[in-house]
Amino acid sequence: MAIKREVYEKLKKMSGRESSWALYPDFDKDAFGMDIFNQPEIWNLLNDKYVILALNPGKDVQTKPWINFHSDVGKGARRLRDVTKNSVLEGSYITDVYKNVFEKNSGKLKSFDSDEQRVQASLPILRNELELLHHPLIITLGSGVKSFVKKHLPDYESINTWHYSYIGRKSFPVSDVKYYEHWWQTLSEYGISTPQKGYQEK
Repeated sequence: MAIKREVYEKLKKMSGRESSWALYPDFDKDAFGMDIFNQPEIWNLLNDKYVILALNPGKDVQTKPWINFHSDVGKGARRLRDVTKNSVLEGSYITDVYKNVFEKNSGKLKSFDSDEQRVQASLPILRNELELLHHPLIITLGSGVKSFVKKHLPDYESINTWHYSYIGRKSFPVSDVKYYEHWWQTLSEYGISTPQKGYQEK
């Protein structure tokens, strides 16, 4: 369901430099281009059914609205594009739990969940975002986010899948295709329709 312009503008003002939307150019174009957000009435392309929730930004990319989750020239933006493009997730809101904590190693943030001061600095903003989107289903990226939501947002439904940076381990390497298949299997088990093929052949 498309969101209203006033919701879009409120989110842009509140978290536009830390968050974004699952809107990406076509597969044959630059995955990281921001021109897609220059379309008129962009809010009609967005949906409020799902929110994709990560833990924190790996680096400070706060140069203009919605650039987060689009600026990574590695796997991040490309994988998010490939799992959301041409699916019910396209146009979903994407945000972080801790918006102003810039750290690539999420393991260093494990203690944050028990740090009441940090939680209370982040939780009201996240709740406000979710309420503006009318209580969406939360798709958590990784165990740290899953634990946060279970503990601090028990009134929200959530499902957990791999973070877009996940590459597995030596005995179980995770290719892009394996990553996409895991995402869609997780969603399918929850009853969410997924594309038969939504990514480029690698």
